[in-house]
Amino acid sequence: MLAEQLGAEAAQVRLLILTVPLVLIAIVGVATRTRQASEFFAAGRRVPAVYGGLTFAISAFGGTGLLAITGAFFLIGFDALCLAIGGLAGFVVMGILLAPFLRKFGAYTIPSYLGARFESAALRMVAAVLISVPVAMFLVAELKMAMFATSFLTGASGLANLLSIGLVVAVTIGAGGYRAVAWSGVAKSILVILALLLPVTIIGIWLTNLPLPQLSQGPLVRSFSRLEAAQLPIVIAPGLAFDMPSDALTALGKRYAAPFGAIGPHGFVTIMLTIMMGIAVAPWLLPRIASAPGVYQARKSLGWATLVFGLVMLTCDRPPFFCVPSSSRILLPARSPNGFGSWRHSGWPKLWPERAALMPAG
Repeated sequence: MLAEQLGAEAAQVRLLILTVPLVLIAIVGVATRTRQASEFFAAGRRVPAVYGGLTFAISAFGGTGLLAITGAFFLIGFDALCLAIGGLAGFVVMGILLAPFLRKFGAYTIPSYLGARFESAALRMVAAVLISVPVAMFLVAELKMAMFATSFLTGASGLANLLSIGLVVAVTIGAGGYRAVAWSGVAKSILVILALLLPVTIIGIWLTNLPLPQLSQGPLVRSFSRLEAAQLPIVIAPGLAFDMPSDALTALGKRYAAPFGAIGPHGFVTIMLTIMMGIAVAPWLLPRIASAPGVYQARKSLGWATLVFGLVMLTCDRPPFFCVPSSSRILLPARSPNGFGSWRHSGWPKLWPERAALMPAG
Protein backbone atom coordinates (compact mmCIF):
# COMPACT_ATOMS: atom_id res chain seq x y z
CA MET A 1 0.00 0.00 0.00
CA LEU A 2 2.81 2.43 0.87
CA ALA A 3 4.59 1.73 -2.43
CA GLU A 4 1.39 2.34 -4.38
CA GLN A 5 0.83 5.62 -2.52
CA LEU A 6 4.34 6.67 -3.53
CA GLY A 7 3.43 6.16 -7.19
CA ALA A 8 4.52 2.58 -7.91
CA GLU A 9 2.33 0.52 -10.21
CA ALA A 10 0.47 -2.43 -8.70
CA ALA A 11 2.07 -4.79 -11.24
CA GLN A 12 5.54 -3.61 -10.22
CA VAL A 13 4.78 -4.15 -6.54
CA ARG A 14 3.52 -7.68 -7.20
CA LEU A 15 6.62 -8.45 -9.26
CA LEU A 16 8.88 -7.25 -6.45
CA ILE A 17 6.96 -9.34 -3.92
CA LEU A 18 7.74 -12.40 -6.05
CA THR A 19 11.28 -11.76 -7.27
CA VAL A 20 13.02 -10.30 -4.20
CA PRO A 21 12.53 -13.38 -1.94
CA LEU A 22 13.38 -15.75 -4.79
CA VAL A 23 16.59 -13.88 -5.57
CA LEU A 24 17.64 -13.84 -1.91
CA ILE A 25 17.01 -17.57 -1.54
CA ALA A 26 18.87 -18.31 -4.79
CA ILE A 27 21.86 -16.25 -3.62
CA VAL A 28 22.03 -18.24 -0.39
CA GLY A 29 21.83 -21.49 -2.35
CA VAL A 30 24.60 -20.50 -4.76
CA ALA A 31 26.81 -19.24 -1.93
CA THR A 32 26.64 -22.64 -0.18
CA ARG A 33 27.87 -24.72 -3.12
CA THR A 34 30.19 -27.61 -2.23
CA ARG A 35 31.97 -30.63 -3.71
CA GLN A 36 32.41 -32.64 -0.51
CA ALA A 37 30.16 -35.67 -0.18
CA SER A 38 29.34 -35.15 3.51
CA GLU A 39 28.40 -31.53 2.83
CA PHE A 40 26.37 -32.39 -0.27
CA PHE A 41 24.31 -35.16 1.36
CA ALA A 42 24.03 -33.97 4.99
CA ALA A 43 25.28 -30.36 5.17
CA GLY A 44 28.35 -31.61 7.03
CA ARG A 45 26.13 -32.74 9.91
CA ARG A 46 26.50 -29.34 11.56
CA VAL A 47 23.17 -27.54 11.15
CA PRO A 48 22.30 -25.97 14.55
CA ALA A 49 19.15 -27.12 16.29
CA VAL A 50 17.38 -23.76 15.98
CA TYR A 51 17.87 -23.60 12.22
CA GLY A 52 16.96 -27.25 11.82
CA GLY A 53 13.75 -26.67 13.76
CA LEU A 54 12.87 -23.69 11.56
CA THR A 55 13.21 -25.71 8.37
CA PHE A 56 11.33 -28.66 9.87
CA ALA A 57 8.35 -26.51 10.85
CA ILE A 58 8.05 -24.46 7.67
CA SER A 59 8.64 -27.49 5.43
CA ALA A 60 5.83 -29.33 7.22
CA PHE A 61 3.57 -26.30 6.86
CA GLY A 62 4.44 -25.62 3.23
CA GLY A 63 2.63 -23.51 0.67
CA THR A 64 -0.27 -25.94 0.69
CA GLY A 65 -0.71 -25.48 4.43
CA LEU A 66 -0.52 -21.70 4.13
CA LEU A 67 -3.51 -21.67 1.78
CA ALA A 68 -5.47 -24.76 2.78
CA ILE A 69 -5.22 -24.51 6.57
CA THR A 70 -6.00 -20.79 6.56
CA GLY A 71 -9.08 -21.42 4.42
CA ALA A 72 -10.11 -24.35 6.60
CA PHE A 73 -10.02 -22.18 9.72
CA PHE A 74 -12.20 -19.59 7.98
CA LEU A 75 -14.83 -22.07 6.79
CA ILE A 76 -15.04 -24.63 9.61
CA GLY A 77 -13.42 -22.77 12.51
CA PHE A 78 -12.82 -24.96 15.55
CA ASP A 79 -12.93 -28.20 13.55
CA ALA A 80 -9.74 -27.25 11.68
CA LEU A 81 -7.81 -27.59 14.94
CA CYS A 82 -7.43 -31.30 14.16
CA LEU A 83 -4.81 -30.29 11.56
CA ALA A 84 -2.84 -28.17 14.03
CA ILE A 85 -3.01 -30.70 16.88
CA GLY A 86 -2.02 -33.54 14.55
CA GLY A 87 0.99 -31.63 13.26
CA LEU A 88 2.23 -30.79 16.75
CA ALA A 89 1.77 -34.37 17.92
CA GLY A 90 3.61 -35.60 14.83
CA PHE A 91 6.75 -33.68 15.75
CA VAL A 92 6.57 -35.08 19.28
CA VAL A 93 6.33 -38.65 17.95
CA MET A 94 9.17 -38.03 15.51
CA GLY A 95 11.39 -36.59 18.22
CA ILE A 96 10.78 -39.48 20.64
CA LEU A 97 10.47 -42.60 18.50
CA LEU A 98 12.17 -42.02 15.14
CA ALA A 99 14.60 -39.14 14.74
CA PRO A 100 17.15 -40.03 17.49
CA PHE A 101 17.60 -43.57 16.24
CA LEU A 102 17.88 -42.53 12.59
CA ARG A 103 20.52 -39.94 13.50
CA LYS A 104 22.38 -42.41 15.73
CA PHE A 105 22.56 -44.91 12.88
CA GLY A 106 24.01 -42.24 10.59
CA ALA A 107 22.01 -42.97 7.44
CA TYR A 108 21.20 -40.15 5.05
CA THR A 109 17.76 -41.40 3.97
CA ILE A 110 15.10 -43.85 5.08
CA PRO A 111 15.81 -46.37 2.25
CA SER A 112 19.53 -46.32 3.05
CA TYR A 113 18.74 -46.93 6.72
CA LEU A 114 16.48 -49.90 5.94
CA GLY A 115 18.94 -51.34 3.44
CA ALA A 116 21.87 -51.16 5.86
CA ARG A 117 19.87 -52.25 8.90
CA PHE A 118 18.53 -55.41 7.26
CA GLU A 119 21.47 -55.86 4.83
CA SER A 120 19.15 -56.01 1.85
CA ALA A 121 19.60 -54.06 -1.36
CA ALA A 122 16.17 -55.23 -2.53
CA LEU A 123 14.50 -53.76 0.56
CA ARG A 124 16.32 -50.52 -0.05
CA MET A 125 15.01 -50.38 -3.62
CA VAL A 126 11.44 -51.25 -2.60
CA ALA A 127 11.50 -48.61 0.14
CA ALA A 128 12.74 -45.99 -2.33
CA VAL A 129 9.93 -46.81 -4.77
CA LEU A 130 7.25 -46.73 -2.08
CA ILE A 131 8.52 -43.49 -0.57
CA SER A 132 8.60 -41.80 -3.97
CA VAL A 133 4.77 -41.93 -4.16
CA PRO A 134 3.96 -39.60 -1.21
CA VAL A 135 6.93 -37.41 -2.09
CA ALA A 136 5.60 -36.99 -5.63
CA MET A 137 2.11 -36.17 -4.33
CA PHE A 138 3.52 -33.58 -1.93
CA LEU A 139 5.66 -32.08 -4.69
CA VAL A 140 2.69 -31.80 -7.07
CA ALA A 141 0.62 -30.04 -4.40
CA GLU A 142 3.42 -27.59 -3.63
CA LEU A 143 4.02 -26.87 -7.33
CA LYS A 144 0.31 -26.25 -7.87
CA MET A 145 0.23 -23.72 -5.04
CA ALA A 146 3.42 -22.09 -6.32
CA MET A 147 1.95 -21.84 -9.82
CA PHE A 148 -1.21 -20.26 -8.45
CA ALA A 149 0.76 -17.70 -6.43
CA THR A 150 3.07 -16.77 -9.31
CA SER A 151 0.15 -16.56 -11.74
CA PHE A 152 -1.67 -14.22 -9.38
CA LEU A 153 1.41 -12.01 -8.96
CA THR A 154 2.65 -11.96 -12.57
CA GLY A 155 -0.30 -12.94 -14.76
CA ALA A 156 1.96 -15.29 -16.74
CA SER A 157 0.90 -18.71 -17.97
CA GLY A 158 1.18 -21.86 -15.89
CA LEU A 159 3.95 -23.36 -18.06
CA ALA A 160 6.11 -20.24 -17.81
CA ASN A 161 5.68 -20.19 -14.05
CA LEU A 162 6.55 -23.89 -13.79
CA LEU A 163 9.75 -23.38 -15.79
CA SER A 164 10.69 -20.38 -13.65
CA ILE A 165 10.14 -22.32 -10.44
CA GLY A 166 12.18 -25.24 -11.77
CA LEU A 167 15.02 -22.88 -12.72
CA VAL A 168 15.11 -21.31 -9.26
CA VAL A 169 15.15 -24.75 -7.61
CA ALA A 170 17.93 -25.98 -9.91
CA VAL A 171 20.07 -22.90 -9.28
CA THR A 172 19.46 -23.08 -5.53
CA ILE A 173 20.29 -26.73 -4.85
CA GLY A 174 22.14 -27.92 -7.95
CA ALA A 175 25.66 -27.06 -6.81
CA GLY A 176 25.22 -27.36 -3.07
CA GLY A 177 23.00 -30.38 -2.51
CA TYR A 178 21.54 -30.65 0.96
CA ARG A 179 23.87 -27.95 2.27
CA ALA A 180 22.15 -25.51 -0.09
CA VAL A 181 18.74 -26.95 0.82
CA ALA A 182 19.40 -26.49 4.53
CA TRP A 183 20.66 -22.91 4.46
CA SER A 184 18.33 -21.65 1.75
CA GLY A 185 15.55 -23.34 3.73
CA VAL A 186 16.53 -21.28 6.77
CA ALA A 187 16.30 -18.10 4.70
CA LYS A 188 12.96 -19.19 3.27
CA SER A 189 11.63 -20.03 6.73
CA ILE A 190 12.55 -16.61 8.11
CA LEU A 191 10.88 -14.91 5.14
CA VAL A 192 7.73 -17.01 5.54
CA ILE A 193 7.46 -16.23 9.25
CA LEU A 194 7.95 -12.50 8.64
CA ALA A 195 5.46 -12.52 5.76
CA LEU A 196 2.91 -14.18 8.03
CA LEU A 197 3.54 -12.26 11.26
CA LEU A 198 3.88 -8.69 9.99
CA PRO A 199 0.52 -8.21 8.23
CA VAL A 200 -1.37 -10.16 10.89
CA THR A 201 0.24 -8.06 13.63
CA ILE A 202 -0.66 -4.84 11.82
CA ILE A 203 -4.28 -5.93 11.42
CA GLY A 204 -4.38 -7.06 15.05
CA ILE A 205 -3.19 -3.64 16.25
CA TRP A 206 -5.70 -1.96 13.97
CA LEU A 207 -8.65 -4.02 15.23
CA THR A 208 -7.78 -4.73 18.86
CA ASN A 209 -4.87 -2.40 19.80
CA LEU A 210 -2.87 -5.50 20.78
CA PRO A 211 0.53 -6.18 19.14
CA LEU A 212 0.07 -9.93 19.69
CA PRO A 213 -2.77 -11.10 17.44
CA GLN A 214 -2.58 -14.59 18.95
CA LEU A 215 -3.96 -13.15 22.22
CA SER A 216 -6.78 -11.08 20.72
CA GLN A 217 -9.32 -13.83 20.16
CA GLY A 218 -11.44 -13.47 23.30
CA PRO A 219 -13.05 -10.03 22.80
CA LEU A 220 -13.71 -10.67 19.11
CA VAL A 221 -15.28 -14.08 19.76
CA ARG A 222 -17.72 -12.57 22.22
CA SER A 223 -18.69 -9.86 19.75
CA PHE A 224 -19.43 -11.96 16.68
CA SER A 225 -20.67 -15.10 18.45
CA ARG A 226 -23.89 -13.23 19.23
CA LEU A 227 -24.23 -12.34 15.55
CA GLU A 228 -23.62 -15.96 14.52
CA ALA A 229 -26.20 -17.16 17.04
CA ALA A 230 -28.81 -15.02 15.29
CA GLN A 231 -27.85 -16.03 11.74
CA LEU A 232 -26.46 -19.57 11.80
CA PRO A 233 -28.01 -22.72 13.29
CA ILE A 234 -26.19 -25.11 15.60
CA VAL A 235 -24.81 -27.89 13.38
CA ILE A 236 -23.91 -31.24 14.91
CA ALA A 237 -22.07 -33.62 12.59
CA PRO A 238 -22.27 -37.42 12.90
CA GLY A 239 -19.46 -39.12 14.79
CA LEU A 240 -17.35 -40.11 11.78
CA ALA A 241 -18.31 -37.16 9.56
CA PHE A 242 -15.41 -35.50 7.75
CA ASP A 243 -16.60 -32.57 5.65
CA MET A 244 -13.47 -30.58 4.87
CA PRO A 245 -13.81 -27.59 2.51
CA SER A 246 -12.86 -28.09 -1.13
CA ASP A 247 -11.13 -25.62 -3.45
CA ALA A 248 -14.53 -24.25 -4.55
CA LEU A 249 -16.15 -21.10 -3.24
CA THR A 250 -18.06 -22.37 -0.22
CA ALA A 251 -20.72 -20.75 1.93
CA LEU A 252 -20.28 -20.53 5.69
CA GLY A 253 -22.44 -23.24 7.21
CA LYS A 254 -21.39 -23.42 10.87
CA ARG A 255 -20.46 -21.19 13.73
CA TYR A 256 -16.77 -20.41 14.00
CA ALA A 257 -16.25 -21.41 17.64
CA ALA A 258 -18.78 -24.27 17.72
CA PRO A 259 -17.10 -27.71 17.76
CA PHE A 260 -17.92 -30.71 15.59
CA GLY A 261 -20.11 -28.98 13.02
CA ALA A 262 -18.21 -30.14 9.92
CA ILE A 263 -16.08 -32.92 11.44
CA GLY A 264 -17.58 -35.33 13.97
CA PRO A 265 -15.86 -36.19 17.26
CA HIS A 266 -14.59 -39.55 16.03
CA GLY A 267 -13.59 -38.06 12.69
CA PHE A 268 -11.72 -35.30 14.55
CA VAL A 269 -9.64 -37.85 16.46
CA THR A 270 -9.12 -39.98 13.35
CA ILE A 271 -7.80 -37.15 11.19
CA MET A 272 -5.68 -35.89 14.09
CA LEU A 273 -3.99 -39.29 14.43
CA THR A 274 -3.60 -39.52 10.65
CA ILE A 275 -1.88 -36.14 10.45
CA MET A 276 0.26 -37.08 13.44
CA MET A 277 1.58 -40.25 11.82
CA GLY A 278 1.96 -38.53 8.45
CA ILE A 279 4.16 -35.79 9.92
CA ALA A 280 6.12 -38.24 12.07
CA VAL A 281 7.18 -40.42 9.13
CA ALA A 282 7.06 -37.84 6.32
CA PRO A 283 9.84 -38.82 3.87
CA TRP A 284 10.51 -35.17 2.99
CA LEU A 285 11.01 -34.29 6.69
CA LEU A 286 12.59 -37.26 8.47
CA PRO A 287 15.83 -37.39 6.40
CA ARG A 288 16.56 -33.78 7.42
CA ILE A 289 17.56 -35.14 10.81
CA ALA A 290 20.78 -36.43 9.23
CA SER A 291 22.14 -32.87 9.20
CA ALA A 292 22.02 -32.54 13.01
CA PRO A 293 25.42 -32.69 14.78
CA GLY A 294 24.26 -35.47 17.11
CA VAL A 295 21.36 -37.24 18.78
CA TYR A 296 20.89 -34.54 21.42
CA GLN A 297 20.80 -31.82 18.77
CA ALA A 298 18.35 -33.92 16.74
CA ARG A 299 15.93 -34.03 19.66
CA LYS A 300 16.46 -30.34 20.30
CA SER A 301 15.73 -29.43 16.68
CA LEU A 302 12.41 -31.27 16.91
CA GLY A 303 11.62 -29.27 20.04
CA TRP A 304 12.25 -26.04 18.15
CA ALA A 305 10.17 -27.37 15.27
CA THR A 306 7.24 -27.98 17.61
CA LEU A 307 7.50 -24.45 19.00
CA VAL A 308 7.73 -22.78 15.59
CA PHE A 309 4.98 -24.94 14.09
CA GLY A 310 2.69 -24.08 16.99
CA LEU A 311 3.42 -20.36 16.58
CA VAL A 312 2.71 -20.56 12.85
CA MET A 313 -0.54 -22.43 13.46
CA LEU A 314 -1.64 -19.89 16.07
CA THR A 315 -0.90 -17.14 13.57
CA CYS A 316 -2.33 -18.60 10.37
CA ASP A 317 -5.82 -18.74 11.83
CA ARG A 318 -5.74 -15.01 12.67
CA PRO A 319 -6.49 -13.73 9.11
CA PRO A 320 -9.66 -15.84 8.74
CA PHE A 321 -10.59 -15.05 12.34
CA PHE A 322 -10.36 -11.31 11.65
CA CYS A 323 -12.48 -11.79 8.51
CA VAL A 324 -15.29 -13.77 10.16
CA PRO A 325 -17.19 -10.76 11.58
CA SER A 326 -17.39 -9.07 8.17
CA SER A 327 -18.41 -12.31 6.44
CA SER A 328 -21.91 -12.06 7.92
CA ARG A 329 -22.84 -9.70 5.09
CA ILE A 330 -23.93 -11.24 1.79
CA LEU A 331 -21.29 -10.77 -0.89
CA LEU A 332 -22.98 -9.67 -4.10
CA PRO A 333 -21.05 -9.44 -7.41
CA ALA A 334 -21.67 -5.70 -7.56
CA ARG A 335 -20.16 -5.28 -4.08
CA SER A 336 -17.31 -7.79 -4.40
CA PRO A 337 -13.77 -6.61 -3.60
CA ASN A 338 -11.59 -5.37 -6.43
CA GLY A 339 -9.27 -8.32 -5.88
CA PHE A 340 -11.88 -10.69 -7.29
CA GLY A 341 -11.52 -9.09 -10.69
CA SER A 342 -7.75 -9.46 -10.62
CA TRP A 343 -8.13 -13.13 -9.64
CA ARG A 344 -10.11 -13.69 -12.81
CA HIS A 345 -7.22 -12.31 -14.88
CA SER A 346 -4.58 -14.25 -12.93
CA GLY A 347 -3.89 -17.96 -12.79
CA TRP A 348 -7.22 -18.94 -11.19
CA PRO A 349 -9.07 -19.80 -14.45
CA LYS A 350 -5.97 -21.56 -15.78
CA LEU A 351 -5.48 -23.76 -12.72
CA TRP A 352 -9.15 -24.36 -11.90
CA PRO A 353 -11.21 -23.76 -15.07
CA GLU A 354 -14.24 -25.43 -13.52
CA ARG A 355 -14.22 -22.76 -10.77
CA ALA A 356 -13.79 -19.76 -13.08
CA ALA A 357 -17.54 -19.43 -13.64
CA LEU A 358 -18.02 -18.92 -9.88
CA MET A 359 -15.92 -15.76 -9.82
CA PRO A 360 -17.82 -12.47 -9.83
CA ALA A 361 -17.43 -10.41 -12.98
CA GLY A 362 -14.61 -7.91 -12.67
